[in-house]
Amino acid sequence: MGKFIVLIVTVSLFIPVSESAVLVGKNILSNGGFENRPGGGHEDPRGWGSWNSDLNGIATNEFRSGSQSVYLKCPKTNDVQGVFYVYKKIKPGKEYTFSCYAKNSVSNPVKGNAFGQISIEWQKKAKDKDGKDITVEISRSWGPTFGPELALIKWTPFTMTATAPADTDQASFVIQFFNRGDGDGEFFVDDVEAEELESGKKVKSFLIP
Repeated sequence: MGKFIVLIVTVSLFIPVSESAVLVGKNILSNGGFENRPGGGHEDPRGWGSWNSDLNGIATNEFRSGSQSVYLKCPKTNDVQGVFYVYKKIKPGKEYTFSCYAKNSVSNPVKGNAFGQISIEWQKKAKDKDGKDITVEISRSWGPTFGPELALIKWTPFTMTATAPADTDQASFVIQFFNRGDGDGEFFVDDVEAEELESGKKVKSFLIP
């Protein structure tokens, strides 16, 4: 009686991901889902700053993953506010990708000349006039904006890539809400990520086993 040999072939699928996609590599920002908030209430989620007014806070009824996100409410006309994460291991000359998911508010959507925007603020160490250590902004790389057209139901990804200047010591990865006139509303942000890219790599791949 003949013998049948069954050969099982495992295929690994590589899917290319362009720079415009949200990250698939290692996230260098901690608490990107804003889940860890040691003080509770509206205190800063661990690692994130600029919780200095009621314009920023934790939303437990809107989230893309986990159980909460961050809401940003529109500031007064000609003002701006937001949240940021300081990363102190920036390597000058390296490329960094910064991304997040954003969603408009159903009950209080963004309107007027108001919009959100992501950016990377490049910083270096310096001395003030009294000789004290300070950090100053070198420059800022601006990413995409999202305003009244931001989707109400689905979470939309936004991504930017920029190169750290030669004299950079650290950077702030920033999400802001601008009001250029007659603006109102709020939006939500979740799953914020940043990644240090290998030099010259414009397309990344990840493996699905």
